[in-house]
Amino acid sequence: YLMVDPSFAGPESDFAALVLVGMNHMRQVYVRHILRKKMTYAEIIDGIFDLNHKYKPKGIYVKIVSSAKALMYEINNEQKRRGYWLPIREIRDNKNSKEERVRGLSPLYQFHNAFHIKQCPQLDDLEYELLHFPKGKHDDIIDAYASILEVANPPNPHQKTEAKTFGSGVLAGGVKTSPKPRNVLGPHPPEDLPLFLDRGAARFKSGRNNHHTENVRGIKMAGYRRIFGHF
Repeated sequence: YLMVDPSFAGPESDFAALVLVGMNHMRQVYVRHILRKKMTYAEIIDGIFDLNHKYKPKGIYVKIVSSAKALMYEINNEQKRRGYWLPIREIRDNKNSKEERVRGLSPLYQFHNAFHIKQCPQLDDLEYELLHFPKGKHDDIIDAYASILEVANPPNPHQKTEAKTFGSGVLAGGVKTSPKPRNVLGPHPPEDLPLFLDRGAARFKSGRNNHHTENVRGIKMAGYRRIFGHF
């Protein structure tokens, strides 16, 4: 799934964020690609087409606010110009506040169901935003990340699908799998896969059965994993 949180160019604008996340049949999520910077609409559209070409996401969702309504018109025009149609739709924020939406990520980390693919660009920015929310300078990545959970659905493990693979997890959308995909990672991956980080006040605990939770400066997280992944 690719979530697009647009902005407008200018010195007072927020960053635009394009966040690509996969989900396996156990609802474990894998952050695969992040693009966060100040972008014009033309740059956002190019980024969407580039990421779609590279990853073939199951769905592309564009968050629409009043200042970004024109973006979907331009995306539609670009699809016509290129003769290529994306699996894209617009969404609007639900009634939950941004803080409520972002804090919905917390259980993924408490129960070791969130994975950060090491090859993913701008992982440091993601992790900084997680640790410093809601007082951090930026929250564009985690807002888009959290919005994916509102639209993502795990694949059916008993149905043949085209699925991407990230590390050992089977995700919706890409390489053929068997009707009953083998979940090598399991609820707690092997000890040699995770890279746990210790960054000052944020201490991420390792251990297969360790559910200790520490209230760090941002979201409560029991730990997260950076793993090597591929498509």
